[in-house]
Amino acid sequence: MMIQRDEHPYFAKIMETLERNNVSLVSVTQQFNTTTSIGRLTLNILLSFAQFEREIISERTRDKIAAARRKGKWTGGPPVLGYVPRRPRAARHVSLSLLVQSVASS
Repeated sequence: MMIQRDEHPYFAKIMETLERNNVSLVSVTQQFNTTTSIGRLTLNILLSFAQFEREIISERTRDKIAAARRKGKWTGGPPVLGYVPRRPRAARHVSLSLLVQSVASS
């Protein structure tokens, strides 16, 4: 069994179930054995690094999208009212944007 970074939440639940039933996990491809304290420590370190990596990827993605928006680039999703989607930026829809302006000013 290889522990993949995206399996952490499921793997933790599986490990809880195994521990409740007094079952240990011995990995042949990755050097840990949950019957020993060092094996449990190794497993927890691997799972912690996997969670850390997921969180870093999420933060970087969020920051990159925010930076693109600050530059005025359209990052997908529904465009703001008065604009039509055109890559890489949302283009202004003249007649609709005038309507939005008149409604906003009244």
